[in-house]
Amino acid sequence: MKKKMGKEEKSLSKAVEDELLKPLLDIIVNYAEIGLDNFIDNEIVSEAPIVKTLFVFAKPGVIVKDFSFLQRFQSLHP
Repeated sequence: MKKKMGKEEKSLSKAVEDELLKPLLDIIVNYAEIGLDNFIDNEIVSEAPIVKTLFVFAKPGVIVKDFSFLQRFQSLHP
């Protein structure tokens, strides 16, 4: 039997998830940046935060997509 979560439990769960996910994403982006820098021979280009920049520009798109999905889901399951 599944137990339904209350609003406080959901917000707490979301807060814990956010606090665990944010540092993990930062670590992944940093290691990806280091890996990319190893392949780039140009010193000026290797100093630019390419992966972090791409990640920052992609993040709002993911948020919009998730929001759109939630709206469609809520309209199907009132």
